[in-house]
Amino acid sequence: MLTVRFVHFLGSGLWIGGAAAAILLAINMRRESAVIQASLYRLLTQVHTLVIGLGALLTLGTGVIWTMLLAQSGAAEEAAPSVGVWI
Repeated sequence: MLTVRFVHFLGSGLWIGGAAAAILLAINMRRESAVIQASLYRLLTQVHTLVIGLGALLTLGTGVIWTMLLAQSGAAEEAAPSVGVWI
């Protein structure tokens, strides 16, 4: 379960960090020439595909696995019996 949690948090960091980096890059490239802007747009597509997409898939996949593991072990009810499994 520790590995699933680590990969889940790693995916969240990739997802949010990649999106923040892409936003900052898009904001700051408005001052550049058209040739540089075109190459930066191509770079942004790679960032979206590789970093943000991978982070989103890792977060979603490990989130489902982590939820299933918590539900099977009964750890969610022990940690917070009045709240329930989904919170």
